[in-house]
Amino acid sequence: MAGEAEEEHDRAAAVLASLPVRTPLPASSVRTLTPHVADLLASGWTPGELTEHWTTGLPASYGVGLLIRRVQDTRPRVRPSTDDLASQPQRRPVPPWCGECDPEGEAHPALRMVETADGRTRRCPRCHPGVVAEAEPGDQSDAAPSGLLDELDEAWAAGRAG
Repeated sequence: MAGEAEEEHDRAAAVLASLPVRTPLPASSVRTLTPHVADLLASGWTPGELTEHWTTGLPASYGVGLLIRRVQDTRPRVRPSTDDLASQPQRRPVPPWCGECDPEGEAHPALRMVETADGRTRRCPRCHPGVVAEAEPGDQSDAAPSGLLDELDEAWAAGRAG
């Protein structure tokens, strides 16, 4: 374990020593900041991400103190525990567009709407993500019976013609 900690320490010191800045950090600052940088790397930051985070947008007249402050202010990434991940609801994939509802729904699933015979709109029972997600697998309580959309279209057309 001591060897692994030493490797992390060396890796952290290398990140600090290799920063592409005008004035390198003093050796004493590298020694002081190395344990913090090792913690950042262990939390999921990559050396490239840290370098970019610390050096992006440095003013032309920056001093070493600004770079040290940026390093000190960087917080470890928080990784959710496996228990947290297991308790989160799993996102269901967006169902494919049925081709029979609003054409805008192909690009924007929330717009998958159909017009009923009385002129109102409702979520498409075939492909709107909210309807499909609410219905459990095998539960057809909110799904349109086969041919219902055709009947709705015919009724709507008949009402418009009459």
